[in-house]
Amino acid sequence: TYMGGMFSGCKALTSLDLKHFNTQNVTDMRRMFIGCSGLTSLDLSHFNTQKVTNMDWMFYGCSALTTINSNTAWQCPESYRMFDNCTKLKGAVAYDKYKTDARMANPETGYFTAKPTAVESVRFGADGAQHIYTLQGKRVRGAWKHLPAGVYVVNGKKTVKP
Repeated sequence: TYMGGMFSGCKALTSLDLKHFNTQNVTDMRRMFIGCSGLTSLDLSHFNTQKVTNMDWMFYGCSALTTINSNTAWQCPESYRMFDNCTKLKGAVAYDKYKTDARMANPETGYFTAKPTAVESVRFGADGAQHIYTLQGKRVRGAWKHLPAGVYVVNGKKTVKP
């Protein structure tokens, strides 16, 4: 399936609801948002990009874009100038004009921002916890009793620390 150029040149476009897009069989997303200079954020957390082979110029010229939500890293063999001229974009790192390909399409060391997941099942307390992570998947070091109140993933289960 081809989605290349789908929103190309939509300069007046300021927002998009893409949560119901089925991208499971998409192979080409090149130039999908090229020139969408009015977009400030995109939630692509529902995008499945496993079959995509081309993302060249995908966000080129999205000069107002500050946030792209995605919880997964995207792998793509063709991603020439994918983030070129997205100067306001910031995720885990700030935009660097010399780093504009798919290697930066991730929430850990790239331009994506991880979107917190919903809490589906909750337990309270975590005595004897071994592995503690934030909802964004970052490992937390230190004892459970010293962590601030919040929701964590403890030994694979979402847990509330009151």
